[in-house]
Amino acid sequence: MKAIVPQRLEIGFDGTSAAIFRRTERSESTLPRYKLRRAVEYINNNLANDVTLCEMAQTLGMSPHHFAHAFKHTTGIAPHQYLIARRVARAKLLLLETDLPMSEIAHQVGYSNQAHFSTLFHRVSAMTPRMFRQQR
Repeated sequence: MKAIVPQRLEIGFDGTSAAIFRRTERSESTLPRYKLRRAVEYINNNLANDVTLCEMAQTLGMSPHHFAHAFKHTTGIAPHQYLIARRVARAKLLLLETDLPMSEIAHQVGYSNQAHFSTLFHRVSAMTPRMFRQQR
């Protein structure tokens, strides 16, 4: 059995970076580097929109099931979890650099409900958006 060694890929977005760990052992269930980049670009460009697994998979010409499996196998996290992490990272940037109300920030990162945004932000960051903003 071959050992799987993680290789860190940095993908920057608006002054923040998201580390994706790509497994170096290639198999049929991993995404090629160019497809991973296209998926990440699609997610980053559509943070404010409703992004579905089907849309992500369609941009790569893959079935949703195969895409989700390959993305998770390649990065170690599910596409939806990556989307949430990127939205929270973008929200952190907006919280630090602007005085926009929480509801507007929630809307700009793809959440129509501020309560849902705050819950996910807290789950990812271990603090509420308001607490995060007050620390600056």
